Amino acid sequence: ICQNQTNMKNYIPFILILLLSLKMTGQQDTISPNLDLRVYTSFRVHLALFDQDSEIQDGASMAGFMFNYHFGKNKQFKAFVHGEFGIRLIDNEFSFQADPNTNDDGFTVLQFNDEPSTFSTRLGYVGIDFAKYGTISFGKLNSVYSDIAGQADIFNVLSGQSTYVYSPDGSDGGETGTGRAESAIVYRNVIGRFGFGLQTQMRARGGGNYFDNYGANLQLHITDYLSLGAAYNKVLLSTQFEKLPNLQGLEGDPEYYTFSVQYKKGPLYLAGVYANQENGDFVNTIDLDILQPATVVYSGKGYEFSGSYQLLDKRLNVLAGFNYKKPETDNPNLPKDFKKQFYIAGLQYQFIKYASVYSEYRYEDSVSKIGRVPPNVFLVGLKLDLDKKWSKYFDMSL
Repeated sequence: ICQNQTNMKNYIPFILILLLSLKMTGQQDTISPNLDLRVYTSFRVHLALFDQDSEIQDGASMAGFMFNYHFGKNKQFKAFVHGEFGIRLIDNEFSFQADPNTNDDGFTVLQFNDEPSTFSTRLGYVGIDFAKYGTISFGKLNSVYSDIAGQADIFNVLSGQSTYVYSPDGSDGGETGTGRAESAIVYRNVIGRFGFGLQTQMRARGGGNYFDNYGANLQLHITDYLSLGAAYNKVLLSTQFEKLPNLQGLEGDPEYYTFSVQYKKGPLYLAGVYANQENGDFVNTIDLDILQPATVVYSGKGYEFSGSYQLLDKRLNVLAGFNYKKPETDNPNLPKDFKKQFYIAGLQYQFIKYASVYSEYRYEDSVSKIGRVPPNVFLVGLKLDLDKKWSKYFDMSL
């Protein structure tokens, strides 16, 4: 019975989204601009061919909603709530994407606990948009680090694996605050050609820290098409990490730096990102001396370059990319040439309004934690994106 109750709880977020959309559909005759509800889904499934094998895989399917309440003079301000939930459509054995589509924040990965769930919270936050005074948000949300480091992550599946957004590997960057930051406070604003963001996390992790993370970014829009970006993120580790068995190589609190250049004009998009980190990534492996599980922490650097060009009235997108991540470690439990390095090519074609097919190929030149070159990967998939918005009047007067 308990197991059945747990399974039902996993479906509650998705059921609520469907009920909310049905409720608002019946109220369209009272449309008013002060309250907006947006409901969206993205279902993605692909066939992956690799190492003389194949598998049908989920491609980070999701569903979400956003409420916006507009207030103030000319309704220039708004309060908002945003929830987004990962949906595991297929229980696949392998995965080739950096984004785990879960709320695994990093600590569960270090505990060698990778049991997937059907539903998980990708994003969940509330906030207020003060127009020219900026936006402040509270909850689980995309980090200010990812605003910069994620600019070259443009493929459906295979990109985004070298700039430490999803750090450590296998997590959503929630613990480190580099990806979908957990229990975060984020402030963003744009002043002229400058945009900036500030972030901290308050996670009650122990260790005598009121704040468990702090980060910042800065973007300069040189022209309407060209921009430069930089970001910094530091994690104040909790005492939980001290309790991990056989933790090796940790020499201080993790720190991350990243720089980007981005160009977008018409059908052309180009982006390049450089990232550097200290004590900011780790891998689960085997201690060769005692033949027991070990977690190796390492510093390193990474690069990601990507580009895309749209054709056929923007229905066809041609993509290319390169990822390189080189750990800086002399740990004897990892091969000396341990690295991530691969090239990607891809196509995406939108054949109807809400559906598109995509194909991606990854040519590998990496060396895994066991000293092997991973297999090349070819995949072809289907993506269904549904997005609907309703508006109505909601009286908030006292």
